[in-house]
Amino acid sequence: MKKCLALLLSLTLMCAFCVSWAETDADALYEQGLTAFWAQDYETAFEILAPLAETGYANAQHMLGYFYCNGLGVEADGEKAVAYYTLAAKQGISDAAHNIGWMYENGVGVEQNPEKAVDYYMQGAELGNPQSTYSLGLLCFEGKGVEQSYEHAFSYLVYSAESGYAAAYEFIGELYRDGLGVEEDDEKSADYFLKAVELGETNEAQANFDQMVKDGRIPADYTPHEDMDPLSDLGKAAYAAGDSEKAVQCFRVSAELGRRRGQYNLGVAYAQGFGKEQSYEKAAEYFQLAADQGAARAQYNLAVLYANGMGVERNTEKAADYFQSAADQGMREAQQNLATMYVSGWGVEQSYEKAAAYCQLAADQGLAEAQYNLGILYVNGLGVEQSYEKALAYWTQAAEQGYAGAYETIGEMYRDGLAVAQSYEKAADYFLKAVELGETQKAQAYFDQLVEEGKIPADYTPNEI
Repeated sequence: MKKCLALLLSLTLMCAFCVSWAETDADALYEQGLTAFWAQDYETAFEILAPLAETGYANAQHMLGYFYCNGLGVEADGEKAVAYYTLAAKQGISDAAHNIGWMYENGVGVEQNPEKAVDYYMQGAELGNPQSTYSLGLLCFEGKGVEQSYEHAFSYLVYSAESGYAAAYEFIGELYRDGLGVEEDDEKSADYFLKAVELGETNEAQANFDQMVKDGRIPADYTPHEDMDPLSDLGKAAYAAGDSEKAVQCFRVSAELGRRRGQYNLGVAYAQGFGKEQSYEKAAEYFQLAADQGAARAQYNLAVLYANGMGVERNTEKAADYFQSAADQGMREAQQNLATMYVSGWGVEQSYEKAAAYCQLAADQGLAEAQYNLGILYVNGLGVEQSYEKALAYWTQAAEQGYAGAYETIGEMYRDGLAVAQSYEKAADYFLKAVELGETQKAQAYFDQLVEEGKIPADYTPNEI
């Protein structure tokens, strides 16, 4: 982790104060002072800008703070630097407040004082300075001047990243990599490292990304997600920490910026009511916004609302359309639900063939429910060629994921000797496992029937499957 701020008082900060056209005498003098400054004629620059600073010209006051801090054109004087920076900060120059914080953090021209550094960084942050929010993140991470908190560090770094500050993206990548203040997530870590590289933080961020590849945590050809949204990430972290109000605030700001992740997450907040208000109508509104931008999960949730008439008028055709949109993006839950609709002809023209095709897509992605349903189609020869063997294979895959219904149907296969050697004991084992997992009615009834028929004893003890 970075331990200090490098070159935060660099000359590049002055670029923000250049005036393109001299509309007043003060502006003209300021430009003259800057011209001398960039020519490294610091004495002349000071002579021009000092009188201007005394008139209350904020940018000139900030420049004088810089001169006194670094001993350019004048003898270095920390107190005078702080004084001029303070005057500029009071007029809204965020870099001035930030630079005072930097002086106190590092003991440059003043006695080192982390607590005062925090105060001035807070001023800079309130004025919108991304370096200040980044610095607050560092201090929270290290517990200097404030109580140590990875969670607070993450919050400040997100605000800095939202302003496009490259180093903040790099640091957030480290937090995700190490699971500090957020849940460990290799892909998010890689996304933030690569974003930092894109923004110009090429050394440490690239090295950290390369190390993750070397460690086998991400593939060498990793492609970052396109819809990076630090605010939504902060909202999710806040929700995980039990702060629903902060989560909703983050999602709302993200949504207002037109980001589909924020719109989707705000829709979830309204649907579940984990903010201050539960509203399916508002959930549908935000899901619609995100769905229109191609967010598969939003399309899926909007389909669920249309299918059930929650917050919108019930419309099975629209439900099928949105399930289709999400399914086309590879969302396995949408593929499964679309298969269900084709089985029943609900909102679509009934087709076992299409039902089987979508079930297959979802099953191939490991969705236990789809594997179970595909087994049902195979055992009955609906949309596919009838096959007990394939049915058993898919039910076995679902059972390995703990899907209760699959244990029950495998029990029937053993009871009836279909695709397996008949075994009442194994049938009983599977029925009882299904009961254990919550499939209590049919599985219990089948087990009781085996007992009544004398196929197994009433006190049968199941074998471990």
